[in-house]
Amino acid sequence: MKYKIVTILLCILPLFGQNVSTEEIRVYLSTSSALKPLYLGKIECQDGSIDAKYLSELQSVLAFDFNYNGATRTISTQSDRNVSYVIKGEVQNKSLTLTYHTSQNGSQKKLPPLSLTGALSRDRKNLHRLSDAIYKSLFGKEGVASTKIIYTTKQKKGDRYISEVWTCDWDGANAREITHENHLCVTPVFLPPNSQYSNDKFLYVSFKQGKSKIFIGSLSQTTGKRLVELNGNQMLPAISSDRKKIAFICD
Repeated sequence: MKYKIVTILLCILPLFGQNVSTEEIRVYLSTSSALKPLYLGKIECQDGSIDAKYLSELQSVLAFDFNYNGATRTISTQSDRNVSYVIKGEVQNKSLTLTYHTSQNGSQKKLPPLSLTGALSRDRKNLHRLSDAIYKSLFGKEGVASTKIIYTTKQKKGDRYISEVWTCDWDGANAREITHENHLCVTPVFLPPNSQYSNDKFLYVSFKQGKSKIFIGSLSQTTGKRLVELNGNQMLPAISSDRKKIAFICD
């Protein structure tokens, strides 16, 4: 309950003209199960094909994935007798190979080599896939490291505000503006993934026709198409996991 009160106060204070800190606020909540300690070894490169600075950047991507996947937390030393998993990486001829070890049963597996391009925006996507592959092998569930975040950003343009739809990796990297409508776009939501259809579609609400209307867009296009031809306002679309039903507010 304490966390809920804090959140409400943060929302109410601006209404009364109070100054609100712009610093990052972190709220820690208890989990139903303890996070498993995981040692992530330093990525080594013996042949010098990748420099140390870039190796450190790759290391940071993996560390984020295994610190925020909801199941593990990284620790600083392998000597901890309570360590559950050990992951080590080695680069040879610009290819990264990850090996992971499970302490409980002593099993060890090696993933196929990943060719590095030297462009972090591209390599990090493949690192997220490796993280998810390890996560699924360890826990039997799909990971979240390869997922995307969709959101809108608002800015003032002249005497009015506009907002466009953006997307980024789950760790906030590779942010990219999707729409270019020059109007207010709000509440974007991805369509649930489906093996039979394209998985780059999303719903959002735009005010470019005056009233709020629901549009369907894709990551490869800058403008969307009307989803339903109804009068009045429509807002806050939500879609079922099987893509067969849509709920929204309508006047």
